[in-house]
Amino acid sequence: MGDSKDDFNDKALLKVLANKANGCLAIFGRGDYYAVYDKDALLVATHIFKSDVCLKRLTLQADNDYTMDYVTMNEGQFEKVVREAITLLRYRVVLYKYQDGEWTIEAKGTVGNAGDFEDIVGDADKASNFAVFLHSKLDDNRITVCSWDITQLRIVVTEFNDTTAFSNFEQCVIGLNPTNCLILRDQLDTEKDKKLSNVLSNLNVAESEHRSMANWEQVCSVFKSDHLEKVNEFSRETRECMMNLCSFLLADDIEQYEGKFSLTNYGTTGFMHLDAAAVNALELFRLNYNYSGENGGAGSATLYSVLNKCKTLPGQKLLRDWLARPLTDVRQLEERQDAIAALISADEIRRLLGDVLTVLPDCSALSKRLIRETSTLLDLYRTFHVLTQLNRVCNLLMKLSETEDGVYKNAVKELLVEPIRFCEIYFENFTSLVENTIDLDYYKKKNELRVLPSLSSELQQSATDMDAIEADCEKIRKKLAAKTEVDGIKLERNSKFGFYFRMTSKDEKSIRNNGEIIILDSKKGSGISFTVKGLEPLNARYQEIHGDFKKDQEKLTKSVLKTSRELIEYLPFLSSSLSTMDVLISLAEVSATASRSYVRPKLLPLGSGVLNLKQCRHAVIEQKSEEQFIPNDVVFGS
Repeated sequence: MGDSKDDFNDKALLKVLANKANGCLAIFGRGDYYAVYDKDALLVATHIFKSDVCLKRLTLQADNDYTMDYVTMNEGQFEKVVREAITLLRYRVVLYKYQDGEWTIEAKGTVGNAGDFEDIVGDADKASNFAVFLHSKLDDNRITVCSWDITQLRIVVTEFNDTTAFSNFEQCVIGLNPTNCLILRDQLDTEKDKKLSNVLSNLNVAESEHRSMANWEQVCSVFKSDHLEKVNEFSRETRECMMNLCSFLLADDIEQYEGKFSLTNYGTTGFMHLDAAAVNALELFRLNYNYSGENGGAGSATLYSVLNKCKTLPGQKLLRDWLARPLTDVRQLEERQDAIAALISADEIRRLLGDVLTVLPDCSALSKRLIRETSTLLDLYRTFHVLTQLNRVCNLLMKLSETEDGVYKNAVKELLVEPIRFCEIYFENFTSLVENTIDLDYYKKKNELRVLPSLSSELQQSATDMDAIEADCEKIRKKLAAKTEVDGIKLERNSKFGFYFRMTSKDEKSIRNNGEIIILDSKKGSGISFTVKGLEPLNARYQEIHGDFKKDQEKLTKSVLKTSRELIEYLPFLSSSLSTMDVLISLAEVSATASRSYVRPKLLPLGSGVLNLKQCRHAVIEQKSEEQFIPNDVVFGS
């Protein structure tokens, strides 16, 4: 490269850039920094860094010299680019690394399926994605909708005749809350397109054009076997929506999702119809809601922000879904009321359940990670950690069902106990797999995950040798402690230094001017890290054996992870069950801690025509203590 110090093959780089699809951002890892080139560099400079100061010029030494712009990024800038390219610009991001003379894909992700970038993108990737088929005939206002939720492994489909203002479609979008919508059509219809775009714009849903379709066989492969019969009955328009979304979200990862998705028909029966006007008038939630939550600050409070004391992200999402699609079935509503009443009456149980939820990772996100071939033993262990808490949760819920002389027992069992108990029993094989393959005791001591050495003679020998080396290092520590008269010297190990010693800064004077000691690091608060010459050969030997251990366990790890993928079918269901518990606890907490008592309303069947509210106030107004308000009676019917 003429103006660059990079020595990677220029032809290989040009090959990647030439074959890159539109809507794809290619990032190249170059050791301790990252780079983007040509049009991608302009995109990053203009839309993410919002400055052309970062743009540089280089000349690639290929068959013909080629001059282009490029931008370099450190780790923090790289994460910013990935996050904003996926969530704001709606680009597919691919990270390349240089290997054996070629640039190969190391990581990839797209909106709705952050994939390898999930840790960077975070909560912004938790919503579903839409595809809409707009029928273009003048007398046909039929809409076909398909929604893919990668996190919940769920596909929702529906077809309906809409009004000319697309009010039913608006209700559908509010209910399913997508972040992105692909527009498909037979032919261009300017008037319909404009109206549909206005609906999406008002609801802050990004609109995309995408015509790259997976084939129908690929789409069918992602469904669970018991859903295939329904899938084959879909209309042409529904199939086209599915094929576009499959290509848009899963791209090259379709095989990893084989047999994982469930199918649901989106129905409005049993739910109240809410349009954008009603949501705004009642201040239910912000229409530009995202799953990082609403802050409820001045001027932005909503009913959602008042009620949201959820501990988990899926719980926050479910609360918003409940507000977006209110139930009309009195039996179901009273069942929820009973469960909330039980939680209000049991402060200690409510607190303990909330404490459990606080430390649990997102089950739906874990399910998504375990499906991928890039999953690790850490993903397996985190899932195991969730499952080990289920017995405690069930016991607390059983106690809850007996509160108030068991008045609310049926509701608590139906909504909370039975779903969690089912998951506890279903995942027994999974927990057994982890207990019999992962060295849990070693993880507790060393905070490092490995398979049990007893699974293989080679692993057992390596583990024995590493233990012996660690014992020799401990002998050196004891001798050093005796020589320096400092009992607080600790033996520690990390990936950077291997084995090393650490002491507090106040003991540093005891090793000052000692020629045998080599200072590795000195930080205020963490003390002095150092080594001695006798530790170096032991370190080298340990690192060699540790490397052999990791290679030997790699095959076993892949086998364990493959087996685990066959046992996680109900992780999304567990996530849903814990989310329900989270929302009910949140509503109970709001009521129990309110400055003014919340009253349980008596509910009448749909169509009764009676609404009788005494001294009522909107919950948002009630939160604004600095504002004066007058409670009102609202009476309709008799």
